[in-house]
Amino acid sequence: MSQKAKFLMFSVINVSMALAMNVTASIIHRSIGYKTVLLVLIGYAVGMALSYLIPFGRIGEWFANTLHAKNLIFRSIASNIIPAIINTAIIGIIMTLINVPLAIGFSGLVKAYFSDIWILCIVATAVACFVNPLAIKVGMKADGRKKEDENRNSGC
Repeated sequence: MSQKAKFLMFSVINVSMALAMNVTASIIHRSIGYKTVLLVLIGYAVGMALSYLIPFGRIGEWFANTLHAKNLIFRSIASNIIPAIINTAIIGIIMTLINVPLAIGFSGLVKAYFSDIWILCIVATAVACFVNPLAIKVGMKADGRKKEDENRNSGC
């Protein structure tokens, strides 16, 4: 896949993830406002960096194949859950450090991190299951690939 196609594919995924995760966290903490927009931008930037550094597609494929996932829904969940958890865990650490005052100490940071990480992992997995097929189509279209190439490489 070309760099342009990867960038477009990663952008579709990471914009969706950053929006969903930050709006969810903001709703949980009753703090939707201008800071949410800033955190979406930070989440997008960190997510893009992670997308280039970590082979999420290969990890997801490996996990789905390990589970012998054949059913479309089961395969989609299996191929997205581990990458979503990794992504959420790393971005969650950064967001916790940005949002929680260091004055509360290490135990307070850990408590804040784990207070909503599980719901964010569920949200990230759900978003990935719905958005990744669209993102793959965008990437394939940018490369001028046909539908049969997309089906072979979608992992879902």
